[in-house]
Amino acid sequence: MRVAVQKLDGVRSVTVSLNDGYADIALASQNTVTVERIREAIRRNGFTPREARVRVSGSVVRQDEQLVLDVPASGMAFVLAGSADALARLARAAGGSPITLDGTVPESQRGSTTPLHLRVADGPERYFGRGS
Repeated sequence: MRVAVQKLDGVRSVTVSLNDGYADIALASQNTVTVERIREAIRRNGFTPREARVRVSGSVVRQDEQLVLDVPASGMAFVLAGSADALARLARAAGGSPITLDGTVPESQRGSTTPLHLRVADGPERYFGRGS
């Protein structure tokens, strides 16, 4: 699995612990690889991808009454979820400058057309403006 994921464009390094059941995947800045492409590479190698902890950069926008993190480099968008306080802070950032968020992306079902959700981590230290 490590070799297959390492071959994806935008992947800088991969460390796998089969005993602990995780893979640590570092991406190059400005990469265009998507969470689903990584998950598909994991599936092709006989493993089941689970929830992913991520740090992702984009712009918060309002879309169909939801807050969405738009990531133009990869063509992805994440529907934002989290505490009321976290979402209120992100709503104030909507339409503004680029932002980097820490959070988790729940495991997805193969072939699902449901948009990916990003559950943002609580606490102001989990939001990074440009240059932070």
